[in-house]
Amino acid sequence: YQRRVHGVTNDPRDAEALFAGLDFRGAVEDIRAAVEYLRVRQGCRRVGVVGFSMGGALALLAAANVEAVDAAASFYGTVQGPELDGIRCPVQLHFGTKDALKGSSPEDADRLLEGLHGAGVSAELLTYEAGHGFVGDRAGEHHPELAASALQALQVFMRNQLL
Repeated sequence: YQRRVHGVTNDPRDAEALFAGLDFRGAVEDIRAAVEYLRVRQGCRRVGVVGFSMGGALALLAAANVEAVDAAASFYGTVQGPELDGIRCPVQLHFGTKDALKGSSPEDADRLLEGLHGAGVSAELLTYEAGHGFVGDRAGEHHPELAASALQALQVFMRNQLL
């Protein structure tokens, strides 16, 4: 996803700068417009959102701020505290047990799950023996078997929530 900050990087410091430069409120409004388009123009009765890393955080923020989101999945992306308020849809989380990226560690994932459960959200955490970016192929952490397993779990989750 590129709103006004353009670039792709594998360097964690560069990623933090891109993350810091994103207009999150504007990005959530873009997601709201996309969900509305799918419902109104395409006739979708239910809509889910999925994101990876920063996109995973955006999926969670959309779930908290876009009432028309019916399910959300985050791959190694977190938000904490009051940013979770408003999530009412089921959430699926995918994290690597070897993820050392700030905000995506196993401890961060556990805190996220606890926060969601504390807010009464139906949420599940799936973990994989991998680092950050294990589904994608840019980060050097790609694990084809784990990626296939995670994407299969995502497909089952979304099918159960949206169909």
